[in-house]
Amino acid sequence: MDNMVYARHLSGGEVDTAIGRILTSNLSKSEEWDPKKGTNDTVYARPLNGGEVDTIDGRISTMTMIYNVTNAKYLELAKLEFNRLQAIYEKEIGSIVEWWKSCGLEATSLSPEQLHFAIASTLPEPEFARSRIAYTKSNSIENVLVDLFYKHESTEDLKNLCRAVESLAGSFTSISVEIVLYETLNELAGEASKVQGKDVFPYFHELRKKQMEMYMKLRETKLGGQSGEYSLKDYIEHGKTELGVAVRLLPSVFLMGERLRDLDLLCLNEKSRIQEKLSVFLRLYVDLQMHKNSLAQGGMNAVAVSMEVGKRREEEALGDVEAQMEEAFDELVHESLKPSLVPRSCRRLMFEHARITQFFLHDDFTSPAHRLKIAEAMERFRTPVPIDSTA
Repeated sequence: MDNMVYARHLSGGEVDTAIGRILTSNLSKSEEWDPKKGTNDTVYARPLNGGEVDTIDGRISTMTMIYNVTNAKYLELAKLEFNRLQAIYEKEIGSIVEWWKSCGLEATSLSPEQLHFAIASTLPEPEFARSRIAYTKSNSIENVLVDLFYKHESTEDLKNLCRAVESLAGSFTSISVEIVLYETLNELAGEASKVQGKDVFPYFHELRKKQMEMYMKLRETKLGGQSGEYSLKDYIEHGKTELGVAVRLLPSVFLMGERLRDLDLLCLNEKSRIQEKLSVFLRLYVDLQMHKNSLAQGGMNAVAVSMEVGKRREEEALGDVEAQMEEAFDELVHESLKPSLVPRSCRRLMFEHARITQFFLHDDFTSPAHRLKIAEAMERFRTPVPIDSTA
């Protein structure tokens, strides 16, 4: 996680506890390193154990320099490590692409390749390979389901699909995602059961059933697509469930390597504080970005509700929603860092999910320039770096 982002949200004691132990986790580059250029500008780190930090408006502005990090041998070692990881990622994406082709599903706004690029960039360690694949598959399926419950013409087909998921029996609908749901659910639950040393299919099935019911409820009430009498609080409470945070992340959590207790899994239920803050932040962030890019006209979103219920002008409503979003993010950061029974791997994955959403829904995410930027980043990510054998 980005420790320098966290630092401005927490008190000094909490920061020292969270990031003051391991030097390597405190590095923050003054600018992005491009491995192809073979250069690496000065690297800075937060002072440890009593070092001074100057702040302006709560932001760290002065840091202690770490010397000798531009040594050519370090640079070549970094290139070797990049290539080693890149080869691992290529195997992962190869299996994901093969799986997606076998699914025969319609394309969504984010391809499996893009999702894998994002999770591999934020969760790069080799030991998390299975978790990255699970994250990609789970989110790909969920994106298909979100589109399906908005666009499919037959409500009865959708009800049959929900009943089939609940009973684990075929519904014989014309919806092609049904078979993929069964197969992927069984596949990921089987892998997770091996890692956890116990049958975790009931967890997977319960979350899947609840999320399908929620999609159906949203479809029937037209929430997110039509206007209605909601306060902003009510809208957020109902609208956040559409995001499916728990069902998107549970398979990855089980495959992070840690054996989880039933108590640990409370971090993914509806009463979990960290999930609450993540879901609220994502609901408000998604709505803001959709509104700013003129993709929410005529439908219900947080900005529209704030304007209608609060009798606010658009500018005032935007400010209101942005303030609530920033508050939710601050609380998400706090929940991610404070001492907790929630496993660190789970907290990390939940925070990275927020960052991935921010990455894809950037301020200009509908522009060709943004799409090109993502494509170029993916190309660099998947291309090995030349090694200097004389270094």
